Amino acid sequence: MLSEPENKEPTKPTRTRKARAVPIRIVKTPKKPRKLTVIKEKKVNSKTSNLVTKNPALETSLDLPAAAFEAVVAREKKQARSINKYLVLFLLNASIITMVGIVFWSFYSRPAERVAAISMPTIDRKVVTGEVSSSSPRTLSIPSVGIEARVTQVGLTKEGNMGVPESFDDVGWFKHGPVPGQIGNAVMDGHLDDGKGNPGVFYNLDNVRMGDFVYVSNDNGETVQFRVTRVQLIDYNTTVTNEIFGETDGQHLNLITCDGTWIPEKKTYSDRLVVFTERVIN
Repeated sequence: MLSEPENKEPTKPTRTRKARAVPIRIVKTPKKPRKLTVIKEKKVNSKTSNLVTKNPALETSLDLPAAAFEAVVAREKKQARSINKYLVLFLLNASIITMVGIVFWSFYSRPAERVAAISMPTIDRKVVTGEVSSSSPRTLSIPSVGIEARVTQVGLTKEGNMGVPESFDDVGWFKHGPVPGQIGNAVMDGHLDDGKGNPGVFYNLDNVRMGDFVYVSNDNGETVQFRVTRVQLIDYNTTVTNEIFGETDGQHLNLITCDGTWIPEKKTYSDRLVVFTERVIN
């Protein structure tokens, strides 16, 4: 016998969801162009990089036009030229001051040496300090002015004046006076020039100064040393000659030459230069 089915609720049939392709419409929207920010790199010196990054005011000040840079460069060049100009002037002034100092030193150093020579005279080992023979002088030497000359004998002229040597390179010793180194005033003279502009034996005699040494050697090989004590200019026709030729208790040597201006009608110079010396014996 068939039993009646129990009353049950009807069940819905289960459906399986299958994937299906659904057409999708793709709409392309135009993209807005991006704004690209271009960062300009600035070449900054490594020493000033910190200042540029930390100081905005300094960074903006570098944004100058080309004309401004040219003006800055021109100003720097002008300043450099000005500095070079002052440097050249400084070096030029320094060189001039140095040259003046050298000239000043060389000019004033010589008198100091001569003062020392006067206070402390030196005697050459070959110099005779005792009695001198009556042998005639043979040579005259004045090292300070470069005079080295042969000595010849001279006497008196017809006018009663002291004669002069025939050669412009020789020195004349007044043979009627004492021998250099003996008591009295020994006298020698020499030419200033040869009358044609060429220097004579005593051309540089005016450069002699106090304290300079004069040496006279005689035929016996004896050398006598003298020291300059005074230099004087006298008129050519003076009659006061006792100080030059007169008697004295000392041992002196006096040197004479021409000086001053030429007198054509007299054929002589206006002055005489006299160098007075005394013998060095101690």
